Amino acid sequence: MTEKSRYTLHDAFILHSRSFKESSLILELFTRDFGRVSVIAKGVKKRKQSLFGILQPFTPILVSWVGKGELRTLTGVELNGTFKYLYGTNLLCGYYLSELVLRFLQKEDPYQELYNAYADVITKLKLSTKIEPVLRRFECVLFQELGYGLNLTIDYNTGNEVDASKMYYFEVEQGPVLDATSNNNVQVAGQTLLSLESLNFVDKTTLTESKKLMRYIINYYLAGKPLKTHQLKWKYNIK
Repeated sequence: MTEKSRYTLHDAFILHSRSFKESSLILELFTRDFGRVSVIAKGVKKRKQSLFGILQPFTPILVSWVGKGELRTLTGVELNGTFKYLYGTNLLCGYYLSELVLRFLQKEDPYQELYNAYADVITKLKLSTKIEPVLRRFECVLFQELGYGLNLTIDYNTGNEVDASKMYYFEVEQGPVLDATSNNNVQVAGQTLLSLESLNFVDKTTLTESKKLMRYIINYYLAGKPLKTHQLKWKYNIK
């Protein structure tokens, strides 16, 4: 981030908020230009304050703030699109996306393509579109933007291209292999690997296996520390 202390009308979403004292909020923002930014919204919980109504998750906003430290001060916010709530499973999926951003991204490290992908998925969740394909696409963009460079199409042991008709073991830092070389892997069909690479999911089986594989990869990079949204899914038996 630049040394300037004032920032005006930047595209953002609220990833998380928590109360601060009686009338304020601390907001974790995902901004297009600056990545994650923490701000304090002073006095917004007072009824006379009009800002509180649009400081909601999954709402596209334009934000302004001042300051140079870890916690900036919010100075303005405007609605930047349609205000529409998420409900049920789609709401939980929205929180899942936000948790991924919070867990994987460092503060003040911009990822514009990932921001665009986040905004696109939120829009599709509001339209009640098919959920699983858009979540898998976001996860793939996340790993691509972070530079993890997942190998999905080449057998790392033989150098051959993945065969859609065969089953492979997948090791996160190497990729697929026909014969397991350790216990730290998950088995997945070649067709699923190719579908993830092309982001073109041909049937329900590839979607189910893709979900299993991406959970395995996420768990690996989070060193086994579970996502809270996954725990909520298990608690309420949401698939």
